[in-house]
Amino acid sequence: SDPTDSDHFMAHGVHPSPRGSRIQTFGQDITRMFCLRERIQCIIRSHQCVEDGYKIMHGGRLITLFSARNYASDGSNDGALLLVAYDENGHLRVRPKRLQ
Repeated sequence: SDPTDSDHFMAHGVHPSPRGSRIQTFGQDITRMFCLRERIQCIIRSHQCVEDGYKIMHGGRLITLFSARNYASDGSNDGALLLVAYDENGHLRVRPKRLQ
């Protein structure tokens, strides 16, 4: 399944994807409910190429990460990695780092 793109439209629920009948899109409400049910704060997914190597969506609860630079057919995408560490207050922080 693919998340709906927060930058373009905010669909709610689960819907068929334009990529094909076996793929579903899901809205930020689905992400929020999943995080609450599983008692997690964030989902990190990594199977979709994104232009900047990462994309933060659904109110910060969903991060798409793609580490392979120049993977797109025109070689235009960056890769990224996530830096995960505790801050001075003991809170876990996740920060993307773009690889150009």
